[in-house]
Amino acid sequence: MVDIVCYRRHGHNELDEPSFTQPLTYAEIARHQCVLELYTKELIEAGVVDADFVKSLSVRVWEEFEAEYQAAAQYMPDKSEWLSSNWQVIIMYIL
Repeated sequence: MVDIVCYRRHGHNELDEPSFTQPLTYAEIARHQCVLELYTKELIEAGVVDADFVKSLSVRVWEEFEAEYQAAAQYMPDKSEWLSSNWQVIIMYIL
């Protein structure tokens, strides 16, 4: 048997404040380290990675996210993309 407890640290969306409806639960969540911190600590202690590798990976990922965010400003949808296509044809094809 596997018992899994899941939660969203910051609620369901940007307008949700879960501590209004679940104050005790979210007080406990606020005190709990995030999964990234816990897993990073475990990997470093096990000798799988070192702190320098974690830092360099973090910087590399952040730079990639930032570059993609900046590139999104120039994105122009193409007519061949599925959201721009004729849904009537797609629906007929599925049926």
